[in-house]
Amino acid sequence: MERFNCRKLFVIIFCTAILAGCKLDNKNSEIELFRVYEITLTADSPGDNPYLNGPVVTADFTGISGEASGKSIKISGFWDGGNTWKLRFAPAHIGEWTYKTTSDDHGLNKKRGSLTAVQQSEEHFKSNILYHGFLGKNDSFSWKLSDGTPFLPVGETQWSFSEEFFLPEWKEWINVLRDRNYNSFMGCVWLGKYTRTDLFPFENRDPSTDRLLVEFFQKQLDPMVQYANDKGIMMGLVIGGFPDNSQWFQKFKTIESNDRWFRYIIARYSAFNVRWGLFGELNEAQGRFALEDKTWQWVGEHYAKLIKENDPYRHPAGSHNTRVDTSAAGDPDIDFIEVQEGDRTSPDQYLNAYKLRKWNKPVWYEEYWYEMDGDQDVGIQNTHRNFIHAMAFPTMGSLMRNHSGINTPFPPDEAKKQNISLYDYLVLSDTGILRMSYFADFYKVLIDDLDEFAPLPGIVDRGECGKYGDNFAVFLDEGGSFSIDLSDMTSVYKVICLDIKSGEVRNLENISGGKKYFIDSEIQDDAAILIISANPQQTN
Repeated sequence: MERFNCRKLFVIIFCTAILAGCKLDNKNSEIELFRVYEITLTADSPGDNPYLNGPVVTADFTGISGEASGKSIKISGFWDGGNTWKLRFAPAHIGEWTYKTTSDDHGLNKKRGSLTAVQQSEEHFKSNILYHGFLGKNDSFSWKLSDGTPFLPVGETQWSFSEEFFLPEWKEWINVLRDRNYNSFMGCVWLGKYTRTDLFPFENRDPSTDRLLVEFFQKQLDPMVQYANDKGIMMGLVIGGFPDNSQWFQKFKTIESNDRWFRYIIARYSAFNVRWGLFGELNEAQGRFALEDKTWQWVGEHYAKLIKENDPYRHPAGSHNTRVDTSAAGDPDIDFIEVQEGDRTSPDQYLNAYKLRKWNKPVWYEEYWYEMDGDQDVGIQNTHRNFIHAMAFPTMGSLMRNHSGINTPFPPDEAKKQNISLYDYLVLSDTGILRMSYFADFYKVLIDDLDEFAPLPGIVDRGECGKYGDNFAVFLDEGGSFSIDLSDMTSVYKVICLDIKSGEVRNLENISGGKKYFIDSEIQDDAAILIISANPQQTN
C-alpha cells in the first residue's frame, strides 16, 4: 500500500510538471465575431530602439471547435512602448481558438492562450452593420461583408483627421455621420503636415529618426478607429501620406523606413474593420518624387504587394489618384479603383466614372465634391448621377477642416462661439451631410441588387438611368417628367420620387410592365426616382 502511494504520487507530480509546461498564459475568454481581441506581452530584451531593432513576435491562432475547427491565421505583433508588445486578433468563425507565440525574445516566445468566438448579439446586428464582418468584393463591382451582407458605401473624406482633431471632437463628428446614414470614412493614418493637436507618431515629427512615439496611437488613433467601428463606420486608412503636398518621401527618405511604417500600421490596425489606401494622389509623384532610385511605378506595385503579404485579413486595398494611374488600376493587388475627380463642378463626372469600370473593379469615387465648394447643388447632383450611371460609390470631401485657411468658419471653433456642442452645430449647419443622408436612405432599397447593375440610358427620354436587378433608378436634372420604356418587362412597380435637396419623398401610383410610361415626378427641383419591382421580373 505504501509503495502504491509513492508510485501514484510520482505520476501526479510528473503529470503536473507536463501540464505546467503547457499552461495557458491567458485562459479562455469570450469575444464576439469580428471584434478585436488583444494580447499584451512583455519582452525580456526590447532593444535600445524597439521600433527600429526590437524583437519580432507572431502568434499562430488555431480553431479547435465549432465553425472555427481547422481554421488558422498568423498575426504579427507590434511594439507598444517600453518593453510591451501587443497582438490583435479578430475571429471570423464561431468556436474555440488557441494561440501560441513565436519570437527570438524569451519573454515573447511560446506564450499560449485560448478564447471563444461567439455570435454577435441581435442588438449589435441591428445597430451596427460592421458586426456582419469585413469588406470583400462580390464577383461584380459591388461589395459584401464576411457573412454575405451587401454593403453600399457612403463616406466622408478628411485626410488629416488624426492630426487636426481632438478625440472628443472626433466622437461627436462620428456620431453625426452615424445618425446621417454614413458607413465609411477615409483619411491618412498620419499626413505629416498639420499640427493642431500635440500628438504625432515620430520624435520631432521626423520619421527619419525612427523614434516612434506610441502615445499618438494609444491616445489618438487607436480610440479614433475603435470608436468609428463601434458606431458602424468603416475606416479607410491611407498608410502613406501625399508625395506632393506633404512631401511624404522627403520625410521617410528610404524604402526601409517606409516599409517599416507600413508593416507597423498593418500589424496595429488589421484586426479592425478597415480598407487600405497606399498613398494620396500618387499619380502626382510620378517622375517627380522617386523613393531612392526606384520609379514610382515600382513603388506602387511594391506597397500593394506589401499590404497583401502582411495583412492576415486581406482587407481591400486601393490607390488614391486624381486621375487613373494605369499601373495601379491594373495591379492584381489593387482591389478597387479609388479616384478623385479632377473637375468637381462638371456635370459630366458620371461619364468619367463609367469609363473606370473597364478595370473590372469597384469604383470608389472620392473627393468628387467638397462641402465648401461654391455650389453644393452640383455635388449632390453628381452623387446621384455617378451612382445611377456607373454605380460609383461616393466619398465626399468634408466641411470639417481648417488647414491652409480654406475653410472658415471651422466647425469646432464656431460651435464654441455659439455655445453649442459640435454635434448640434453639424446637425444644424452641415447641409452637405444632410443631403448625403437623403442619398443613403433613398437607395438602401437597392442593397440586395447591387451585384446586378447595368446602365440603361436608352430606355428614358431624359436623365440618367440604371438597372439594379429587377429595379430601375433615374436622375432628372430640375425634376419634372420623363418617359421610360418598360415594354419588355411584365412586373408591377412601385414608383418613389426624391427631391435630392430637400429630402422630400413622394410615392406615385404603381405601374406595370409591358408598355412605355410617361411619369411626372411632381418635383420641380433635381429629382431621383426609384422604380421598384413588387414581384420577380419576367421579360417577354
